[in-house]
Amino acid sequence: MLVKYLQLIKSLVQSPGDYEEKVKELKVVMMNFQHLLNQYRPHEARETIIKMLEKQLERRKEVLALLKERAAAADAKVTDAKSRLAKQLSRIDQDSIPSSSEVFTNEADVISRHTAMEVTQEENDTQQTSNSSNHSVDFLSYLDSL
Repeated sequence: MLVKYLQLIKSLVQSPGDYEEKVKELKVVMMNFQHLLNQYRPHEARETIIKMLEKQLERRKEVLALLKERAAAADAKVTDAKSRLAKQLSRIDQDSIPSSSEVFTNEADVISRHTAMEVTQEENDTQQTSNSSNHSVDFLSYLDSL
Protein backbone atom coordinates (compact mmCIF):
# COMPACT_ATOMS: atom_id res chain seq x y z
CA MET A 1 0.00 0.00 0.00
CA LEU A 2 2.84 2.34 0.86
CA VAL A 3 4.57 1.43 -2.42
CA LYS A 4 1.43 2.26 -4.41
CA TYR A 5 1.09 5.56 -2.55
CA LEU A 6 4.69 6.49 -3.33
CA GLN A 7 4.16 5.54 -6.98
CA LEU A 8 1.10 7.83 -7.05
CA ILE A 9 3.15 10.72 -5.62
CA LYS A 10 5.95 10.06 -8.14
CA SER A 11 3.40 9.93 -10.96
CA LEU A 12 1.89 13.27 -9.86
CA VAL A 13 5.33 14.88 -9.81
CA GLN A 14 6.51 13.47 -13.16
CA SER A 15 3.30 13.43 -15.18
CA PRO A 16 0.23 14.90 -13.47
CA GLY A 17 -2.22 13.53 -16.10
CA ASP A 18 -1.24 9.90 -15.45
CA TYR A 19 -2.48 9.72 -11.85
CA GLU A 20 -5.90 8.03 -12.50
CA GLU A 21 -4.40 4.58 -13.05
CA LYS A 22 -2.29 4.88 -9.87
CA VAL A 23 -5.38 5.95 -7.84
CA LYS A 24 -7.29 2.89 -9.14
CA GLU A 25 -4.39 0.63 -8.14
CA LEU A 26 -4.31 2.23 -4.68
CA LYS A 27 -8.09 1.68 -4.32
CA VAL A 28 -7.68 -2.01 -5.25
CA VAL A 29 -4.93 -2.42 -2.65
CA MET A 30 -7.13 -0.73 -0.01
CA MET A 31 -10.11 -2.98 -0.85
CA ASN A 32 -7.89 -6.07 -0.68
CA PHE A 33 -6.54 -4.92 2.68
CA GLN A 34 -10.08 -4.35 3.98
CA HIS A 35 -11.14 -7.78 2.69
CA LEU A 36 -8.24 -9.44 4.54
CA LEU A 37 -9.18 -7.63 7.74
CA ASN A 38 -12.80 -8.75 7.41
CA GLN A 39 -11.66 -12.35 6.94
CA TYR A 40 -9.63 -12.12 10.15
CA ARG A 41 -12.58 -10.82 12.25
CA PRO A 42 -14.25 -14.22 12.91
CA HIS A 43 -10.93 -15.62 14.09
CA GLU A 44 -10.38 -12.59 16.32
CA ALA A 45 -13.92 -12.87 17.73
CA ARG A 46 -13.44 -16.58 18.41
CA GLU A 47 -10.16 -15.93 20.23
CA THR A 48 -11.78 -13.13 22.25
CA ILE A 49 -14.61 -15.44 23.29
CA ILE A 50 -12.12 -18.16 24.23
CA LYS A 51 -10.23 -15.71 26.46
CA MET A 52 -13.45 -14.51 28.11
CA LEU A 53 -14.58 -18.09 28.77
CA GLU A 54 -11.18 -18.98 30.20
CA LYS A 55 -11.41 -16.00 32.58
CA GLN A 56 -14.94 -17.00 33.59
CA LEU A 57 -13.80 -20.56 34.22
CA GLU A 58 -10.87 -19.35 36.31
CA ARG A 59 -13.16 -17.07 38.34
CA ARG A 60 -15.67 -19.88 38.89
CA LYS A 61 -12.89 -22.18 40.08
CA GLU A 62 -11.79 -19.50 42.56
CA VAL A 63 -15.35 -19.05 43.81
CA LEU A 64 -15.80 -22.83 44.09
CA ALA A 65 -12.58 -23.13 46.10
CA LEU A 66 -13.76 -20.31 48.37
CA LEU A 67 -17.15 -22.00 48.83
CA LYS A 68 -15.47 -25.31 49.66
CA GLU A 69 -13.24 -23.56 52.18
CA ARG A 70 -16.18 -21.83 53.85
CA ALA A 71 -18.25 -25.04 53.83
CA ALA A 72 -15.38 -26.84 55.56
CA ALA A 73 -15.17 -24.06 58.15
CA ALA A 74 -18.94 -24.25 58.70
CA ASP A 75 -18.73 -28.05 59.07
CA ALA A 76 -15.98 -27.61 61.65
CA LYS A 77 -18.11 -25.12 63.59
CA VAL A 78 -21.13 -27.44 63.47
CA THR A 79 -19.03 -30.38 64.66
CA ASP A 80 -17.61 -28.24 67.47
CA ALA A 81 -21.09 -27.05 68.47
CA LYS A 82 -22.36 -30.64 68.49
CA SER A 83 -19.54 -31.79 70.73
CA ARG A 84 -20.05 -28.86 73.14
CA LEU A 85 -23.79 -29.55 73.23
CA ALA A 86 -23.18 -33.24 73.91
CA LYS A 87 -20.86 -32.29 76.79
CA GLN A 88 -23.45 -29.91 78.24
CA LEU A 89 -26.22 -32.50 77.90
CA SER A 90 -24.09 -35.14 79.61
CA ARG A 91 -23.66 -32.76 82.56
CA ILE A 92 -27.41 -32.37 83.06
CA ASP A 93 -28.56 -34.45 85.98
CA GLN A 94 -31.35 -36.87 85.05
CA ASP A 95 -33.10 -36.09 88.37
CA SER A 96 -33.50 -32.45 87.37
CA ILE A 97 -35.61 -33.41 84.36
CA PRO A 98 -39.30 -33.70 85.45
CA SER A 99 -41.25 -36.83 84.65
CA SER A 100 -44.13 -36.68 82.20
CA SER A 101 -46.72 -37.03 85.00
CA GLU A 102 -45.22 -34.01 86.77
CA VAL A 103 -45.31 -32.01 83.57
CA PHE A 104 -48.97 -32.86 82.92
CA THR A 105 -49.90 -32.11 86.55
CA ASN A 106 -48.22 -28.70 86.30
CA GLU A 107 -50.02 -28.01 83.05
CA ALA A 108 -53.38 -28.90 84.61
CA ASP A 109 -52.65 -26.49 87.51
CA VAL A 110 -51.78 -23.71 85.09
CA ILE A 111 -54.97 -24.29 83.09
CA SER A 112 -57.16 -24.30 86.21
CA ARG A 113 -55.52 -21.09 87.49
CA HIS A 114 -56.02 -19.45 84.10
CA THR A 115 -59.70 -20.47 84.04
CA ALA A 116 -60.20 -19.14 87.57
CA MET A 117 -58.62 -15.84 86.57
CA GLU A 118 -60.95 -15.56 83.57
CA VAL A 119 -64.02 -16.19 85.75
CA THR A 120 -62.85 -13.58 88.29
CA GLN A 121 -62.30 -11.07 85.50
CA GLU A 122 -65.79 -11.67 84.11
CA GLU A 123 -67.31 -11.15 87.58
CA ASN A 124 -65.42 -7.88 87.98
CA ASP A 125 -66.61 -6.68 84.57
CA THR A 126 -70.22 -7.55 85.42
CA GLN A 127 -69.97 -5.79 88.79
CA GLN A 128 -68.56 -2.63 87.22
CA THR A 129 -71.34 -2.57 84.64
CA SER A 130 -74.07 -2.91 87.31
CA ASN A 131 -72.44 -0.21 89.49
CA SER A 132 -72.37 2.25 86.63
CA SER A 133 -76.03 1.45 85.85
CA ASN A 134 -76.98 2.10 89.50
CA HIS A 135 -75.16 5.42 89.48
CA SER A 136 -77.00 6.52 86.34
CA VAL A 137 -80.37 5.55 87.88
CA ASP A 138 -79.52 7.44 91.09
CA PHE A 139 -78.52 10.51 89.10
CA LEU A 140 -81.74 10.37 87.04
CA SER A 141 -83.90 10.06 90.19
CA TYR A 142 -82.05 13.04 91.70
CA LEU A 143 -82.79 15.08 88.61
CA ASP A 144 -86.48 14.09 88.75
CA SER A 145 -86.72 15.23 92.36
CA LEU A 146 -85.56 18.69 91.47
